[in-house]
Amino acid sequence: MTYGRLLERRKNGTFYFRQVYQYNGKQIAKRISLKTSDITVARFLALQFKARIEMIDFNNVKKFDVSYDDNGNIKSVNVKSESDAQNLQEFLKLQEIHKAEAHKRDIEKLKLQQEFDKKITDKKKEEFLKSEKGELYQKLEAKLIHKEKLTQLKDAYIAELEVTENTKYKYNLFIGKFITYANSLNVFDLSGIDRKLVYAYLLYLRNFEHKSDSTIKNIFNNLSSFFNHLIRTGEAINQVNPFVGHKLKDDKDDKNRLPFTNDELQNIFSSDKLQSNKKLFFVCLLLVTTGARPNEICQLWTDDIYIDNGIYKIRIVENSNRDQTLKTKSSERVIYLNSILEEFNFTEYLKSKKLGMIFELKKPAQKTYSTFISQDFTELLRSIGIEKKTMYCFRHTVIDRLKQSLVLKSINEDLVGHEGQGTNAKVYSQQHSAENLKKETEEILKYREIEYFKQALGVNV
Repeated sequence: MTYGRLLERRKNGTFYFRQVYQYNGKQIAKRISLKTSDITVARFLALQFKARIEMIDFNNVKKFDVSYDDNGNIKSVNVKSESDAQNLQEFLKLQEIHKAEAHKRDIEKLKLQQEFDKKITDKKKEEFLKSEKGELYQKLEAKLIHKEKLTQLKDAYIAELEVTENTKYKYNLFIGKFITYANSLNVFDLSGIDRKLVYAYLLYLRNFEHKSDSTIKNIFNNLSSFFNHLIRTGEAINQVNPFVGHKLKDDKDDKNRLPFTNDELQNIFSSDKLQSNKKLFFVCLLLVTTGARPNEICQLWTDDIYIDNGIYKIRIVENSNRDQTLKTKSSERVIYLNSILEEFNFTEYLKSKKLGMIFELKKPAQKTYSTFISQDFTELLRSIGIEKKTMYCFRHTVIDRLKQSLVLKSINEDLVGHEGQGTNAKVYSQQHSAENLKKETEEILKYREIEYFKQALGVNV
């Protein structure tokens, strides 16, 4: 048996591998399309076929039909015997080698083209940078490359604020918490602060921090002021303030801002969980008789409650040495200690303490002293079937109770630490004395109609 081999090119330019051999005195020709018009590729494939044909038994070679799709991939194969199937496998292996080699050459061509384009681009860039516009571009590029970290921008902003230390603390707290959240998502400079990130933070505050929409609105107002500052100073280039325009509920729709009902107060103070936790009990009793904010009560020191002019007074102040903070300047005040606290032996509890924090509470990073005890109280509420409301509702209970009893608005505001509206309230008038506050509000805040207080203290409370 003898045979010959050669490449055959059809009219359409496609190369075929053509093999001719003599068998039993007959000349037999067999052709296989190489699916290429590139002579170099065709020769490469021909060499591959030559290497494999040496091992083929031509006595068993049959014809197999291969059809291709528009992309040159095999669509169907008609194989008539087992030996044909083996030959087909050999063919497919060679075809894969061909594709791999072709891909490799394409990549090499692409690299050469990129290198050529880069040389042209570099030359044009060099000419541009020498121009006047190029100098401006370099200055801008240097500023963009040297991006300040968010923490650095926050610190510079806080340092420039001409506000009270309490306000600085609030801005620093809100901005710092947002930066911590952004950093957790690998965002460290302004380029990553966009509306999508801010909205994600809104959902985080609402769903994981369990902040009310009114609280989130307050937080976003502070963050918005910070971002407006960055826009004015040119730090936020071509950026729109992402903290404005978010849809947040009004306070009236926020359930955890509602006051406790009398039935709820009865269930709270008579619950075994509260009775067995003296610290939590006294905090709740102070809150329901003063309307103070939870943190204002939780951060009190022993000498902040003292006797003056024959009555116990509570001094609510900001003191950085004691890590005591206030929400606003008007929050600083002196109020009275309701005599109901004496009936529950709070003054004896107070006298047993050394100089320091009354309730000896710990404060988590970037939070307040009321954080942990508020969580304990929320668990108590849920255990007795009170949903959504929080410790802060004591404040609204007092405000609403005094309002419904027709107490003067200025008395109400001075007791709970709200800033009065109008020039007279802000400039000319002084806060009501603790004596006046006691005279106008103490009896209202003894909750005589609630069964728990009647039974615990008697009808004369």
